[in-house]
Amino acid sequence: MQPTSPIHIKEVIEKYDSCIEKYDFLASVKEADHPAILVQLIDEDDSLKYFNIDFSQYRCQDHIDYTPNGAIFIAKPDAYLEQKHFFGVKSIA
Repeated sequence: MQPTSPIHIKEVIEKYDSCIEKYDFLASVKEADHPAILVQLIDEDDSLKYFNIDFSQYRCQDHIDYTPNGAIFIAKPDAYLEQKHFFGVKSIA
């Protein structure tokens, strides 16, 4: 945990304690600034071919994407040594 992050450490620890049997990892996230579908690569030829979606029909309020905020990473040591990251099906936000 980042010591300067404005979080409620007790609540985070209690949440993780209640989920410890089912999950190996806890990572804090925040709502993403932009929906993932709107973030694409630009090809080497500067084309926008990866932006292949009809944005006129896209409703961003229907899709909430999240991104890690880096404030909290908790793991069972053995699980982390095996997986080498905090995300996946055995992780909770």
